[in-house]
Amino acid sequence: MSADKREQILDAAEELFGHLGFEGTSIRALSLKASVNIAMVSYYFGSKEKLFQAMVERRAGATTMALKFINAKEHDPWKKIELVIDHYVDKIFGNVGFQRIMYRELSLDQRGWITEAIMDIILQNTREMSSIIEEGIKKKIFRKVDAELTVVTLVGTISKLTLCSNLSCRMIGDKGTKASITDETNKKRVKKHMHDLMKAHLTPALKG
Repeated sequence: MSADKREQILDAAEELFGHLGFEGTSIRALSLKASVNIAMVSYYFGSKEKLFQAMVERRAGATTMALKFINAKEHDPWKKIELVIDHYVDKIFGNVGFQRIMYRELSLDQRGWITEAIMDIILQNTREMSSIIEEGIKKKIFRKVDAELTVVTLVGTISKLTLCSNLSCRMIGDKGTKASITDETNKKRVKKHMHDLMKAHLTPALKG
C-alpha cells in the first residue's frame, strides 16, 4: 500500500509539473491531486525538489532499463534500431507532459542540480543507443556514420513533434479540428518514417 501511495504522488507530480511547471506547483496541490495528506508527500520525498528528482529518475530511468534490455536481448542491429524507435515513439507520445517538464528545465536551467540529473540520464541513454549503431558499423551492417549525431536526429525529431502538437499536426498536413500528433494514426506514421529514415541513413552504399 505504501508503494501505491508513493506512485500516486509521482503520477500526480508528472501531471501538475507538466501543466504548471516547478514554481507553479505547490505541495498542497500535489497532495490534493494524489489524494494524500501533505505530511505523506514530505515523508516519502522530503521536499518538492526531491520529489521532482524522483519523478525524473523514475520515468527516464525506465528508458535506460528498456534500452539495456533491447541491447542484451537482440543480436541483429537492425532489429535493435527498430525496437529503439518504437520504444521512443511510444514513450514520448505516451507522456507529452513529462517531455515538456524535461525540456522546460533544460531550456531554463534555473535549478542546476535538476538540469544535471536530467542530462546525466539523457546522456546515459544516448551512449546506450550509440553503442547499437557502433556495433552495426563494426559488423559492417551499417555504413560508417556519426553515431552520436544519429541519436540526436532520432530522439530530437520524435521529441520535437510533441512540444507543439497543434503546429506539428499542421506541418504534417493533419488539419482535423481535434487533431493530435499523439493519436494512433500519427504515431504509426512517425514510426514508419523513422524506420525508413534510419534505414536510408545507415544502409551501406552498394559497390558498383
